[in-house]
Amino acid sequence: MTSTTKLGMKLLVDTRTNKVLFAEAGKDVVDFLFGLLALPVGTIIKLITEESMVGSVANIRQSLESLDGTFFLSDQAKVDLLNPEVSVPSLSENGVLLLPTSASSSSSSSTHTSKKYYRCSYNYNSSCYDYVTRVSGLIALDARIT
Repeated sequence: MTSTTKLGMKLLVDTRTNKVLFAEAGKDVVDFLFGLLALPVGTIIKLITEESMVGSVANIRQSLESLDGTFFLSDQAKVDLLNPEVSVPSLSENGVLLLPTSASSSSSSSTHTSKKYYRCSYNYNSSCYDYVTRVSGLIALDARIT
């Protein structure tokens, strides 16, 4: 049997223009929306122009850019969401999806710098092991709460 989780938000919509004027949501909804930026969608948003974007995906990115740093575990978390690195081994020869980065789009020669990722080091929570970070020895936030 599959369990489903429902996310909820309250919207104030202008019915004349059919636009959302105000949205109220819990942390789980915000985490879900920002999690979408960790997918290749975040890179796509960065590459295409705002005029050609459909829907409110660009608004999520703009909201993240203007969000105060106190809402993140670290300053690096915000930077990582705004500049996601896509790594899909099945899509390229060397394990990195071939998308231009800000440095490589301006010049023809690009260098790939590898980064190390670590799994959650908290051994008593099996779901914690699914989280990764660039900081060695870090315990996932979910593991600290339980």
